[in-house]
Amino acid sequence: MFGSVLVPLDGTSFSERSLPLAEMVGKVAGTRLHLVSVDGGGAEKEGYLTGIADRLRAGGADVEHAVLEGKVVDALAGHAQKVAADLVIMATHGRSGLDRLRLGSVAEGLVTRGVAPMLLFHPGPDSSSEAPAAIERVVVALDHSSFAQSILEPLESLGRAAGVSSYTIVHAAESKGAAGRAGWTPVAAVQARANERMGPIRERLGADGAEVDLQVVIAAEPSDGILGVAQAANADLIAMTTHGMTGLRPTMLGSVASQVLRGWNGLLLLRRPEE
Repeated sequence: MFGSVLVPLDGTSFSERSLPLAEMVGKVAGTRLHLVSVDGGGAEKEGYLTGIADRLRAGGADVEHAVLEGKVVDALAGHAQKVAADLVIMATHGRSGLDRLRLGSVAEGLVTRGVAPMLLFHPGPDSSSEAPAAIERVVVALDHSSFAQSILEPLESLGRAAGVSSYTIVHAAESKGAAGRAGWTPVAAVQARANERMGPIRERLGADGAEVDLQVVIAAEPSDGILGVAQAANADLIAMTTHGMTGLRPTMLGSVASQVLRGWNGLLLLRRPEE
């Protein structure tokens, strides 16, 4: 379970859209929420966080709060390490500056540093939607690598906290050529291998009684396959890992994760594990 959860807030109503998620997770026994804001506001910012903390405590959550100093990403990453955060919950516009493919400067910085798994709420282009009141249907993007499957540990903790009732594992295989050409793999072979390799994972996710489905999709862009399955399943959340690369690398936060967030109006559980 999540013992320590970091919730960055900046005083805006947009950032506060993460609070219903924090409240849901914070009701689990043994979980402590750490509300934080960086720089500016002085006593006003302290009062702002105190008011939110008191409201969450009234609902049964264990809450601490702090106003931090310094550069935003540095301060948040440092505090996440200080409180040994198991999860970061925040809202994101899904962009940074003029680059709309990025996750947003703060979320991008935290994901890149791999400080903790992140539960991100992306409300969509007009920023008008609200975070779902419950997380019942989850799509988790997996392949056969231990890297991708490292999302399972935080996903299981979130699933127990939220009472997830169904998981859809999506194995999105990239189409590399037409039938008969080099690099082409028959869909039936991909499906058979996925059924075999994902069996233990299906049992793991279904241990608490949740329904678990497996879908294999072949697509030129894996992100399209993931989004298609999530939309068809009316999912509340997509869960996946990312390589979290930045700088001049064209993948930014990993092309698949970035494209999924850009096309997804809702919740994304994202983790950058160690390589």
